[in-house]
Amino acid sequence: MSITPFLSEIASHIAWRMSGLFCSEVFFGQSWAFRGKRRETAQSIRPEEVLDSFDAIVNLGSSPWVGQSFQRLSKMAEMMPIISNPSAAKAIEQLGFSPSVLQPGELLGKVGTVFQLRSLMLGKLRISALPGSVVGPPWQDPENGYVFTDTRPGGLSIGTEPHGNLLGPALGTSFKRLPSSSTVPPLDAVILPLTSQQISGYRLVNGVQEAADTLEALDPVPRFLLPLRNAELDASGFLAEQLQEDGSVESFATLQRSRPKLRHVQLLDLQPGQLVQLELSPAQHSPA
Repeated sequence: MSITPFLSEIASHIAWRMSGLFCSEVFFGQSWAFRGKRRETAQSIRPEEVLDSFDAIVNLGSSPWVGQSFQRLSKMAEMMPIISNPSAAKAIEQLGFSPSVLQPGELLGKVGTVFQLRSLMLGKLRISALPGSVVGPPWQDPENGYVFTDTRPGGLSIGTEPHGNLLGPALGTSFKRLPSSSTVPPLDAVILPLTSQQISGYRLVNGVQEAADTLEALDPVPRFLLPLRNAELDASGFLAEQLQEDGSVESFATLQRSRPKLRHVQLLDLQPGQLVQLELSPAQHSPA
């Protein structure tokens, strides 16, 4: 349900929330039942305008959205590295691309109290995958959450999962790979939705409470929270009438004031196309 694009520039590389930038609609393969279309604004990002700035594509979408997304890519990025979750890799390959696959939560070992995740390196950018939400029955592999780490001295580490399930069991959790805060490396910032969405009681996207719980479970608590604008869509189909949404940037700010561990978290509500530079003092930097 989260289809708003989010761009982040780390270590001179661009990590990109693919399903939002190239696929402005979400319909679960059954558009007669539900179709959500991203609201276009004057600030909306168009792929052909920004693709030359990217060094890699990271797919956060599952297989129902991959076809529409990568068909629009056409030849624009056929030579660009593509990083994918396992469930979408086959669909991407069938369209003529050669993705690198990251298994969610695949561990290499442990250094001190910190687990080391298998990762990919793009220059100075390290990309690791975490177990995210399950789109289907719980015996399936989860989709990927991602951690992007600038390995240069003083570099930032940013984590994201488009359904707001960076850690929690609030959404579908795979029996194969259970999320755990102990496997998440230190993060300086997280990108998560704040508006929960559910249809007929079935939770699709987490919201304010889960974002707050995730921040508190991470050690140290991340310094920045950047909300996904997942609720900015126009829905149609008979299931659209049953879509329930709850939570906002304002309601998170209210909750934050009652949670002492969150008092130093900066909430950055960005508009589409708006750039922000995240900076930490030397004492605040997470180890790379």
